[in-house]
Amino acid sequence: MTHGVTHIKLGKGACAVACALVFTLLLSTATTAARAATRARQQPAPAQTAEDDLERGRRLLSAGDAKGAAAALKSAAESRKTDADAWYYYGLALSRAGKQKDARKAFEHAVASRDSARARTGLAFTQFLLGKTRDAEREVARALELDPRSAQAHYVLAAVHFRDGDLEGAEREAEETLGLDPDFAVAAQLSGEALLNIFGEASERAFERYPVQTDAGPEARASAIAKREEMVAPAKARLRAAAERLQSLADSPAAGRLKEDLSELSATLKFYGSPSREDDRPEVFRQAEVTNKAVIIAKPEPGFTDQARDNGTTGVVRLRAVLAADGRVRYIVVMKRLPDGLTEKSIEAARRIRFTPATIGGRRVSQYVILEYHFGIG
Repeated sequence: MTHGVTHIKLGKGACAVACALVFTLLLSTATTAARAATRARQQPAPAQTAEDDLERGRRLLSAGDAKGAAAALKSAAESRKTDADAWYYYGLALSRAGKQKDARKAFEHAVASRDSARARTGLAFTQFLLGKTRDAEREVARALELDPRSAQAHYVLAAVHFRDGDLEGAEREAEETLGLDPDFAVAAQLSGEALLNIFGEASERAFERYPVQTDAGPEARASAIAKREEMVAPAKARLRAAAERLQSLADSPAAGRLKEDLSELSATLKFYGSPSREDDRPEVFRQAEVTNKAVIIAKPEPGFTDQARDNGTTGVVRLRAVLAADGRVRYIVVMKRLPDGLTEKSIEAARRIRFTPATIGGRRVSQYVILEYHFGIG
């Protein structure tokens, strides 16, 4: 979209909630299979200490103690050089602890010991978090060859599509994930974000085709709004359906720590999915449609996270938001993400922006805006 863009260049400054939840899902779905595989393998029984380390590490990982789990699982993995399960869980613990480069090596050991969809998926997601999108895509493709019904693998592929700007592909794979696991909260979140961006593109095309000048009369304005509404109606219907599902998921135990995020995203989907007002003024305007555009007067910096610094994560987080007539930043849509908590930091910073609202004929109005946060270490 062609709204005003704010650029923030950052200097030096826990894995994002979504990352933690994805690996929690990987852990929970892997536990039963791992135990069965352990019983089935035909090999001498490992030393009891290694067995204790593996079980203790898995318990600590399930309890959320990634650092403690990594220490125990390191011992187990090093004692079991060819034990795919030990290396797999070690990789999960390292990734949960934010050590993505070490996690990648552990998952590679797991794959070398016994190729499996879950190990490939863990490796793919770690590559994705490290910004190795093509490597992640290759690994997740192999995971889906091994198990086409892996919900986790479909989610990682959805995340890859989203980062590549393939919004329809992201939404399709997120829906595939939810078809396999309706309680996969982060997949529902990603699907909603993809739909919002699909709507944003449709809305932009509608605005460009039926522009409204600030001095347009009531009839011309109403006519343009009606024509825009017709163009974006299919996209809005998808938003409304997604909003209902997200709120239902937010109200369920499956939401976990994403409860507030899912509820907020549901409200955003409802806002953008609602029919335009039937009077002569839409609720939110583009920059070209206002007499005086909104002026940002304070732009808090997001700051780096320790994990982003440790992993060398850099790039851009792009958000679409509404600078509302009441002086608040509302209805934030993620257009481009970064891992290691940088997206969440950007959203928090965007909410703290102070600005003078746009006006039309002296009346305060809400305006769309694009916000970009540039993260660079140096």
